[in-house]
Amino acid sequence: MSGLNIYQSNPLNIDLKNPRISEPIVISDNTIQKIKFNVMNGKDVEEILFVKEYRIWDNAIEAIFNRDYYTEMAASPDHLIFLSALVNLQKMVYLYMHYYLGLEYSDSTEEKIKIWPTDLNLNMPKMIFDKEDVKHRMDIKSIKYVGDSKFYIIANTHVNEIVKINGKALAIIL
Repeated sequence: MSGLNIYQSNPLNIDLKNPRISEPIVISDNTIQKIKFNVMNGKDVEEILFVKEYRIWDNAIEAIFNRDYYTEMAASPDHLIFLSALVNLQKMVYLYMHYYLGLEYSDSTEEKIKIWPTDLNLNMPKMIFDKEDVKHRMDIKSIKYVGDSKFYIIANTHVNEIVKINGKALAIIL
């Protein structure tokens, strides 16, 4: 990959412990994330997230979204499915790494980065029933260049201060 040396050196000189921007960079790409699965044969569960915007700071990213929930399961309340939060989290890491590496992001271009979660810890003490303006925030703890166009990321996230997903991921520059 040509130009990799600029990625190794954190071209924007972002200091995760001392962020320099107080107003976020806003990305509005009208993302629709859809997940559909079944636990019982023929009884589908589906959730669609309509992401309004992503907000990026030097050490964090946040998504604001509305959600629709459909189910054929009995007695299943309309709630955020943790799998939807995991899908959204992957997009958040993808967008944040564009910012961190100084790469231009467009929803209409080819993939530039591959994200591979390597270690996740999920805590969901209660369900999230909110349908509008749900907030998913990721606070970046560290990013380390590990060679061969790869970065190791450690972050903590929460959805509406209730569901917590902490973990590690590998970002690979394509």
